[in-house]
Amino acid sequence: MTRKRRIYWHAGIGLALLVAAGCRRGDAAAEPAPPRPDAAAAAAPAATDAATSTVGGNAPAATIEAQAHESLSRGLDYLMAQQQTNGVWSNAEFPALSALPLWALAIAARDNAADREAISRAAAYVAGCAQPDGGIYVAVPGRRGGALGTYNTAICMTALHALGHPDYVRLIQLARQYVAETQLLGDDEYRGGFGYEKKSGQPYADLNNTAWALSAMRVTQDVEESRPSGEARVDVDWNAALAFVSKMQLDTNTANAEDAGGFMYKPADPNKAGVATNAAGRPYLRSFGSITYSGLLSLIYAQVGRSDPRVVSAV
Repeated sequence: MTRKRRIYWHAGIGLALLVAAGCRRGDAAAEPAPPRPDAAAAAAPAATDAATSTVGGNAPAATIEAQAHESLSRGLDYLMAQQQTNGVWSNAEFPALSALPLWALAIAARDNAADREAISRAAAYVAGCAQPDGGIYVAVPGRRGGALGTYNTAICMTALHALGHPDYVRLIQLARQYVAETQLLGDDEYRGGFGYEKKSGQPYADLNNTAWALSAMRVTQDVEESRPSGEARVDVDWNAALAFVSKMQLDTNTANAEDAGGFMYKPADPNKAGVATNAAGRPYLRSFGSITYSGLLSLIYAQVGRSDPRVVSAV
């Protein structure tokens, strides 16, 4: 499995959770990465073992895998049925909501006419949301929170990159510039992180936006190889990003055992999982599952090793 495929695999797992949940609101999608090209040959000698091994002492692993693929296929079919004729899913003001299903269909690689048509329509819509500043979003004047430029751009550029089409390389390069410029590098608690907007008027970052930004920058890094001669390569400050991500993780010195290793949404935000009191009687912001997944992915994209205590405790 190539490095790029491994990155898409991790991303696909996260998207697959959304498909498995039914995507009833039509605002997200999921599907795991396609099987490795060498999977059949590599797995042939072990086929019997896979068929007879069990998961948790229950159904054979091969049965569980087949059921999972069937569920994901139904999820993709559901998404196909929800796409609008203009290529949009859900709210057209937020292209990321269409980029997620596009990404899922792209990495599923089912290679049929219906999927190809849906992908073509969605890609045209997403690419059409590119702005002169390099971001991929829809300007929404007067909307509280703005256009969610960082969030939309990160997801959209990742989805377009998954298509592997050379026509989108320049667009992705400009989007990388936009996302890199949204990283907060001031001398405050948000340093290294990413918020919703490039120019929000005040410092703000959270782990959700940071995870999307870091995944997008790592997944699309190969387009830097084809920048025009003389044009500087673009990247984020990974050391600052890792410092922010690490700061969002709880440990046994600050949290109780049930929260240690998990992640918080952002500094000083008790609204997501509430506040608890540790053994020393000090309050702390509790961790929760979905943002811990974002934190773990951020560590992976920041190239933290699997044996690192931060990764081990998060898992």
